[in-house]
Amino acid sequence: MCCTAVPMWQAIRVVILSLAAWAAAGSIAASADDPSRRIRVAFSSTVDLGDIPSLMAHAGLVAQGYEVVPTFYARAQLAADALARGQVDIGNGSTRTYWAAVGKGADIATVMEQVGNGWAIVAAPGIRTCGDLHERRFAITGDGSVSAALASAYLRDRCPGVEPRVVTIGGSEHRAAALLAGRIDAAPLELAESLYLAARAPGRFRTLVSFADALPFLVTTGIHVNRAWAQQHPRALRDYLGAVLATHRAIARQPGPLVREAQVRLRLDPSLVERIVEAHIRANVWDPNGRLTLAAVRDSLAFFVRSASLPASLAPERVADLGALERVLDEIGRQ
Repeated sequence: MCCTAVPMWQAIRVVILSLAAWAAAGSIAASADDPSRRIRVAFSSTVDLGDIPSLMAHAGLVAQGYEVVPTFYARAQLAADALARGQVDIGNGSTRTYWAAVGKGADIATVMEQVGNGWAIVAAPGIRTCGDLHERRFAITGDGSVSAALASAYLRDRCPGVEPRVVTIGGSEHRAAALLAGRIDAAPLELAESLYLAARAPGRFRTLVSFADALPFLVTTGIHVNRAWAQQHPRALRDYLGAVLATHRAIARQPGPLVREAQVRLRLDPSLVERIVEAHIRANVWDPNGRLTLAAVRDSLAFFVRSASLPASLAPERVADLGALERVLDEIGRQ
């Protein structure tokens, strides 16, 4: 389904003011090198907390004269395919999924991190170690997903020979609901869902491993571009990345707008949303500098190759292009 590109005024005021200041400094212009003011953006699955800062940035871009058209696809692979075909210009989602598309010939590249690595494997009562997962119901997004790669690496390194009963449940929020309902025994979850379970059922679930701690270098979610579009519209790409970074910086200073927007979009208890947002900000999941570096790309790619999730033939320069992000940071400064 598609979501509106313009959230409530109260929830975006801080972002628009930040972008207006940037525009006044000359960073956003009616670019002569980019006559198109329309940016089509792909997301995977339904809106989650990690997507909301990007949607808030879209509103700021609209205020600067862009038309931003977000589309939410049922699966990450569909979003990556749409980007490869030129049906959208920018994609948000799993680095592993988009890099797999590059391995199959897609002319796309990761240009920035979207959300930091907050993944963890969370287990139901009675499961204390990975050895207890043998023949238990273990949910992942699907074969080749980030959750599958993380689970495979964890079991291979910590408990070789342990074979859970793998089931497929797309969406971290759906796996959290399945855990809460007792339909599965363990699953990789993103940070928001781990916190949601801890709030809904204090002490009931155990975190077997936090990948934010175990794999701090890993870039799991990125902003990706169709290379042809990026070459044709470099100013639009830089404006897009600049708007997202301005949003990240604004919510780090004043999280209230994000809390209010999350309450509207996710329909969770206001006090719970506030705690979840604060935990995300403490973990710096929305990095003010986009976090993507050559070393991070190289190490993340090596991880996915080791976990047999991506082919060894892929090289960092094939899956990522840091040029646009570097130019934006030169314009707005680093924090």
